[in-house]
Amino acid sequence: MHLTSRTRRAGYLPDFTRDWADAGYIEGKNVAIEYRWGEGHNDRLPSLIAELVRRQVSVIVDAGRARLAALAAKEATKTIPIIFMQGADPVRIGLVDVSVTPAEISPASTFSYAEVAAKRLEFLLPLVPGARSVAYLRNPTNPVFAESETSEVEAAARSFA
Repeated sequence: MHLTSRTRRAGYLPDFTRDWADAGYIEGKNVAIEYRWGEGHNDRLPSLIAELVRRQVSVIVDAGRARLAALAAKEATKTIPIIFMQGADPVRIGLVDVSVTPAEISPASTFSYAEVAAKRLEFLLPLVPGARSVAYLRNPTNPVFAESETSEVEAAARSFA
Protein backbone atom coordinates (compact mmCIF):
# COMPACT_ATOMS: atom_id res chain seq x y z
CA MET A 1 0.00 0.00 0.00
CA HIS A 2 1.44 3.34 -0.98
CA LEU A 3 -0.13 6.75 -1.40
CA THR A 4 1.72 7.53 -4.64
CA SER A 5 1.93 5.53 -7.88
CA ARG A 6 3.83 2.45 -8.98
CA THR A 7 5.70 4.63 -11.47
CA ARG A 8 6.89 7.01 -8.75
CA ARG A 9 7.97 4.12 -6.48
CA ALA A 10 9.47 1.91 -9.23
CA GLY A 11 13.02 2.52 -8.00
CA TYR A 12 12.18 1.12 -4.56
CA LEU A 13 10.35 -2.04 -5.63
CA PRO A 14 13.46 -4.14 -6.38
CA ASP A 15 14.77 -3.41 -2.86
CA PHE A 16 11.38 -4.21 -1.36
CA THR A 17 11.11 -7.59 -3.08
CA ARG A 18 14.80 -8.38 -2.42
CA ASP A 19 14.35 -7.68 1.31
CA TRP A 20 11.36 -10.03 1.40
CA ALA A 21 13.35 -12.63 -0.57
CA ASP A 22 16.22 -12.31 1.91
CA ALA A 23 13.69 -13.22 4.61
CA GLY A 24 12.65 -16.31 2.61
CA TYR A 25 9.58 -14.90 0.82
CA ILE A 26 10.02 -15.17 -2.96
CA GLU A 27 7.40 -13.30 -4.95
CA GLY A 28 5.57 -15.67 -7.30
CA LYS A 29 7.08 -18.73 -5.61
CA ASN A 30 5.95 -18.85 -1.98
CA VAL A 31 4.34 -15.43 -1.57
CA ALA A 32 2.05 -13.18 -3.60
CA ILE A 33 2.41 -9.45 -3.14
CA GLU A 34 -0.79 -7.49 -3.75
CA TYR A 35 0.26 -3.92 -4.58
CA ARG A 36 -2.20 -1.07 -4.16
CA TRP A 37 -1.48 2.51 -5.16
CA GLY A 38 -3.33 5.61 -4.00
CA GLU A 39 -2.12 7.60 -7.03
CA GLY A 40 -1.88 10.64 -4.76
CA HIS A 41 -5.53 10.48 -3.68
CA ASN A 42 -5.91 10.08 0.10
CA ASP A 43 -9.62 9.42 -0.32
CA ARG A 44 -8.85 6.16 -2.21
CA LEU A 45 -6.98 4.59 0.72
CA PRO A 46 -9.99 3.21 2.65
CA SER A 47 -11.43 1.47 -0.42
CA LEU A 48 -8.03 0.06 -1.43
CA ILE A 49 -7.51 -1.30 2.06
CA ALA A 50 -11.07 -2.67 2.21
CA GLU A 51 -10.29 -4.57 -0.99
CA LEU A 52 -7.18 -6.11 0.62
CA VAL A 53 -9.22 -7.10 3.68
CA ARG A 54 -11.86 -8.73 1.45
CA ARG A 55 -9.07 -10.66 -0.30
CA GLN A 56 -7.98 -11.89 3.15
CA VAL A 57 -4.32 -10.96 2.73
CA SER A 58 -1.98 -12.22 5.44
CA VAL A 59 -0.42 -8.84 6.22
CA ILE A 60 -0.87 -5.20 5.17
CA VAL A 61 2.27 -3.12 4.68
CA ASP A 62 1.88 0.65 4.62
CA ALA A 63 5.13 1.43 2.81
CA GLY A 64 4.40 5.10 2.33
CA ARG A 65 4.53 6.47 5.87
CA ALA A 66 1.05 7.83 5.20
CA ARG A 67 -0.65 8.05 8.55
CA LEU A 68 -3.98 8.00 6.75
CA ALA A 69 -3.25 4.59 5.19
CA ALA A 70 -2.24 3.05 8.50
CA LEU A 71 -5.31 4.52 10.22
CA ALA A 72 -7.56 3.25 7.44
CA ALA A 73 -6.01 -0.22 7.81
CA LYS A 74 -6.52 -0.10 11.57
CA GLU A 75 -10.20 0.75 11.03
CA ALA A 76 -10.67 -1.93 8.38
CA THR A 77 -9.32 -4.92 10.30
CA LYS A 78 -8.57 -6.16 13.78
CA THR A 79 -7.17 -9.50 12.62
CA ILE A 80 -4.73 -8.79 9.78
CA PRO A 81 -1.30 -7.66 10.97
CA ILE A 82 -0.35 -4.16 9.83
CA ILE A 83 3.24 -3.10 9.25
CA PHE A 84 3.64 0.65 9.13
CA MET A 85 6.45 3.16 9.27
CA GLN A 86 5.83 6.39 11.12
CA GLY A 87 8.06 9.17 12.32
CA ALA A 88 5.60 10.09 15.01
CA ASP A 89 4.69 8.17 18.13
CA PRO A 90 2.04 5.66 16.95
CA VAL A 91 0.14 5.96 20.25
CA ARG A 92 0.01 9.74 20.07
CA ILE A 93 -1.29 9.84 16.49
CA GLY A 94 -3.92 7.17 17.11
CA LEU A 95 -2.42 4.15 15.37
CA VAL A 96 -1.99 2.17 18.57
CA ASP A 97 -4.43 2.33 21.46
CA VAL A 98 -2.74 1.69 24.81
CA SER A 99 -6.08 1.29 26.60
CA VAL A 100 -6.87 -2.04 24.93
CA THR A 101 -5.89 -5.41 26.33
CA PRO A 102 -3.15 -7.45 24.60
CA ALA A 103 -5.79 -9.81 23.16
CA GLU A 104 -7.47 -6.85 21.42
CA ILE A 105 -4.34 -5.52 19.74
CA SER A 106 -4.01 -6.27 16.06
CA PRO A 107 -0.54 -7.71 15.53
CA ALA A 108 1.62 -4.88 14.27
CA SER A 109 5.21 -3.96 13.73
CA THR A 110 6.33 -0.37 14.03
CA PHE A 111 9.39 1.39 12.79
CA SER A 112 9.91 4.87 14.19
CA TYR A 113 11.90 7.28 12.07
CA ALA A 114 12.18 9.49 15.13
CA GLU A 115 14.09 6.74 16.94
CA VAL A 116 16.29 6.26 13.88
CA ALA A 117 17.08 9.98 13.84
CA ALA A 118 18.28 9.71 17.43
CA LYS A 119 20.32 6.62 16.52
CA ARG A 120 21.96 8.56 13.65
CA LEU A 121 23.10 11.13 16.18
CA GLU A 122 24.52 8.37 18.36
CA PHE A 123 26.52 7.04 15.38
CA LEU A 124 27.64 10.51 14.31
CA LEU A 125 29.13 11.70 17.59
CA PRO A 126 32.09 9.28 17.70
CA LEU A 127 32.98 10.38 14.16
CA VAL A 128 33.38 13.99 15.24
CA PRO A 129 34.92 13.83 18.72
CA GLY A 130 34.77 17.09 20.57
CA ALA A 131 31.86 18.45 18.54
CA ARG A 132 30.18 21.20 20.53
CA SER A 133 27.10 21.48 18.34
CA VAL A 134 25.37 19.53 15.62
CA ALA A 135 22.92 21.07 13.17
CA TYR A 136 19.66 19.18 12.80
CA LEU A 137 17.48 19.87 9.76
CA ARG A 138 13.90 18.69 9.57
CA ASN A 139 10.87 19.13 7.37
CA PRO A 140 8.41 21.40 9.20
CA THR A 141 5.50 20.63 6.84
CA ASN A 142 4.51 17.56 8.86
CA PRO A 143 4.25 18.90 12.42
CA VAL A 144 3.48 15.56 14.10
CA PHE A 145 6.51 13.94 12.52
CA ALA A 146 8.73 16.98 13.06
CA GLU A 147 7.80 17.33 16.75
CA SER A 148 8.29 13.64 17.44
CA GLU A 149 11.63 13.42 15.66
CA THR A 150 12.89 16.63 17.24
CA SER A 151 11.99 15.34 20.71
CA GLU A 152 13.89 12.09 20.11
CA VAL A 153 16.97 13.88 18.75
CA GLU A 154 16.98 16.40 21.61
CA ALA A 155 16.70 13.58 24.18
CA ALA A 156 19.55 11.72 22.51
CA ALA A 157 21.66 14.89 22.46
CA ARG A 158 21.07 15.43 26.19
CA SER A 159 22.16 11.87 26.93
CA PHE A 160 25.50 12.51 25.23
CA ALA A 161 26.12 15.89 26.90
